[in-house]
Amino acid sequence: MSSNDFHFPNPVDALVNTMTQALLNTMNPATQKMGEKVLKGLENDPNFVSGVFALLENGGVDVNLKLASAIHLKNYVKANWNAESEEVSEGMRVMVKGRIVGLLVGIKVRAVQMQLSEAIVLIAQRDFPENWAELVPGLVGMLSGDYVQNNVILSTLYGIFKKYRHEFRTNKLFSEINYVMETFARPMLELLKATDVKIAEKREDGEMKAALEGMFLLSKIFYCLSCQDLPAFIEENMKEFMGVFEKYVLYENGWVEREGSVVVEKIKSVICDIVDLYLTRYEEEFTMLPSFIEKIWSLLMSLGKDTKYDILMGHAIQILTSVSKHPRHVKYLENEEIIKNICEKIILPNMQAREEDLEQFEDEPLEFIRKDLEGSDLDTRRRSASELIRGLMTHFEVQLTPLFLNYINECLNFNKNNKDWISKDTAVHTFMSIAMKGQLTQQGISQINKNLNIQNFFEENILNELENNNSHPMILVAEIKFLIIFRNQLNISNKLPNILLGLLKNNNSIVKTYSSICLEKYLKNELFLKSLFLLKDEILISLINLLDFDTKIKPNEYAIRTLWKILFLGGKINSEKSKIICEKLLNYITEASNCLINSKYNHYLFECLVSTLKNTDASFVLTIENVIIPCLQNILIQDVSDFVPYVLQVYYILLSFHKNNIPEIYKSLLPIIQQPILWETNSNIPSIIKLLKGFLIADSNFISQQFLQMYFGIFQKLVQSKSYDHLAFELLDSIVSNLSISIYQQYLQSVFMLIFQRLQSNKTPKFIHELTIFISTFILSNDSNSPILFSTIESIQQNLFIMLMQQILLPELPKISDKYKRNLCSNAFSKLLLLIPQLFQQGYDSILPILISNVLQGLPQSNVQEDPENAFLFDDDSNIQLSFKLVSLGNEKIFLQLPNAIDTFSHVLKSSFNAHPGKVIFFFFFYLDPICISRR
Repeated sequence: MSSNDFHFPNPVDALVNTMTQALLNTMNPATQKMGEKVLKGLENDPNFVSGVFALLENGGVDVNLKLASAIHLKNYVKANWNAESEEVSEGMRVMVKGRIVGLLVGIKVRAVQMQLSEAIVLIAQRDFPENWAELVPGLVGMLSGDYVQNNVILSTLYGIFKKYRHEFRTNKLFSEINYVMETFARPMLELLKATDVKIAEKREDGEMKAALEGMFLLSKIFYCLSCQDLPAFIEENMKEFMGVFEKYVLYENGWVEREGSVVVEKIKSVICDIVDLYLTRYEEEFTMLPSFIEKIWSLLMSLGKDTKYDILMGHAIQILTSVSKHPRHVKYLENEEIIKNICEKIILPNMQAREEDLEQFEDEPLEFIRKDLEGSDLDTRRRSASELIRGLMTHFEVQLTPLFLNYINECLNFNKNNKDWISKDTAVHTFMSIAMKGQLTQQGISQINKNLNIQNFFEENILNELENNNSHPMILVAEIKFLIIFRNQLNISNKLPNILLGLLKNNNSIVKTYSSICLEKYLKNELFLKSLFLLKDEILISLINLLDFDTKIKPNEYAIRTLWKILFLGGKINSEKSKIICEKLLNYITEASNCLINSKYNHYLFECLVSTLKNTDASFVLTIENVIIPCLQNILIQDVSDFVPYVLQVYYILLSFHKNNIPEIYKSLLPIIQQPILWETNSNIPSIIKLLKGFLIADSNFISQQFLQMYFGIFQKLVQSKSYDHLAFELLDSIVSNLSISIYQQYLQSVFMLIFQRLQSNKTPKFIHELTIFISTFILSNDSNSPILFSTIESIQQNLFIMLMQQILLPELPKISDKYKRNLCSNAFSKLLLLIPQLFQQGYDSILPILISNVLQGLPQSNVQEDPENAFLFDDDSNIQLSFKLVSLGNEKIFLQLPNAIDTFSHVLKSSFNAHPGKVIFFFFFYLDPICISRR
């Protein structure tokens, strides 16, 4: 296939032909990057989207090319369809919305339809309903008797509505849901009933599968529309809706099951979610609960141990869990026989490890960890059974604790007599479930069952096995998990590092990984840290070796995260260990750059590299950089886009070891930084600014002589952007902090003219905040800066300085919450009184009351609580890789050595009183006294 196979007789012929060839290139691994670059360039053409639609709408275009076009359209929408984007004109937005819905059903290829559906959902997230009111009516109007087509439409509607499950309740959101219900409620009910009739025909063909898929989608949509509040239409027609859903709790279809489909189980799972929602949120209106509970119980009794039922089992158990917690519904369980049946027939069987679990443990270790420890899959049988135990404990703790302890002891005794590790595993997990009362958080468990002695259970049943390190791996994993969950309750911190070091040397990769996770969780414990640092070198080498211990557990984001935190906290590393760690990390980085699988893992690789470099001798860094730089250069040459931001930051840290003599290999980066293609990737921009700051810090003379104009050119570009204006000021901060004002004074007027243009055209709170911080940094960098600041601004327009102070800067001071920034600004604006004598002259003195009162209000508060040092190490890292920012490098801001702002203000007030006694004492009596009183 080539671009010559197609001809498009319209004004965008050349564009479409170029686009076609570029898309074809993206399908070939050898030419993929070249094709992506061409497409990225074509996006700047105003006819770009028209060209994509030309390909999609042309019947002669190959299916694979259409799919590539649809994928690129979706990605283009994802990247550019937002309120701030100038990439998509209003006319283009109207055109896309006018054509894409028709294409959705016009193209009869499911893969292409799914991409277009995702694109519609992305647009709807920003435009529906205000700027695309016709979307839902248009989609609803295309519903028909064709279930294959209907499912594409329903899938799109579900994509639009699923945000209702988790968004905050607002009047705007309720208005949107009401609008949807007005348009879709009646058609939804009619289609639900028609689909039920279609399924009842018991056909054994594609139509039956499509109808069941339709029932699944309609159930999910119904759930979404019910999540915020009970819509009036659903309340009025609840018996009809629930009457259909109730049929499918125990529905069976042998033909579909033989075909290998799990759509029936998926329908039942969603219906369980609906029942759970309604019994929890709409209990008065939901009068059919007893009938559903009866059927759910029958369902639970009928489900086998096959893994295909795992998700359904979890959702069905969740209903019992909700009933057990609910004060009004728990009556359905207030029977000793019922409780016993739940424990023996549902909880205990699902707490036991199955053959399938062992297979996953051995064959898919990463998936096992993800499900077991992260809680990312809430539908594992054991997790669901554990949640049911905790639910029952809400009202039956006194009765159930001895009952479960009896089961636990039976399992422990069976293990002792028969060496049956599954029984021991069941006992440990069941004990954990009955012991936990509160939610498991980043800090561990806080509420526990007071009827249990956790320390005793640990010492009698777990400690020896962990120390001996020779039990079945699944038992060791369960016992390490016990350590993790009850880290706030157990007294073991001093001996734990030795135990975990031994477990890191176990032959099983999951045991090793759980040990690394446990290490990380205990890093907040000071006693543990002291013992850990005595073994630091051994632990670091064990962790770095774990990263390539077993291909089944690569990439190991858990071990790499622990490695980084210990490197970050552990202080100096000797050159021998640093060499081993750096060389291994470089191998892993090279390996990861060829196969970008796990962004968290990739992020922590670079965090580890930077932390190692920062914690070793400078002489070692100057030696190892000859090994590091070729690796970094190779990534830049190959244009591994996900790694480029990190590479630039590693260059920054390497550059910091060269003072006043930058090697040529680093200087060669400056022309690369100027290339437009590097700036086209948004994630690169913060790292470019970081590196530019690094050059200034390393050798300000070299930069000021050859590249200063480039720096101000970059500022000019960034200051106009709402997304990157903070980086513009960051660059300015580094210039004024590292260069004498005589070097850059020629640029100052242009800089402030750009700032005032931006204030006039697009003033935002963020811009004002960053401007205030920059002005403060500028003032404090040198005492001579303040008069120059005043004269420069006044040269643009008379009295402009007063307007800037009164309207922009001074009102911002009390809003600044960061302690360092408050001190910075209060110091700076206090010093203005000394450094700009014009403020006491006729015409300018009106600013004095505002200046002093706002400085007073902005003085740092003594009762402000700061985060503990290194608190960020223990934050949730779910989005850490999205910023591409290496926290190991430290704070982006340049910190000045500042006196206490209150001392500065007192000194300034005294000096000002001596220089201008009449003005200052007048202000003190009429303005200052009430402010001082308010701060007492």
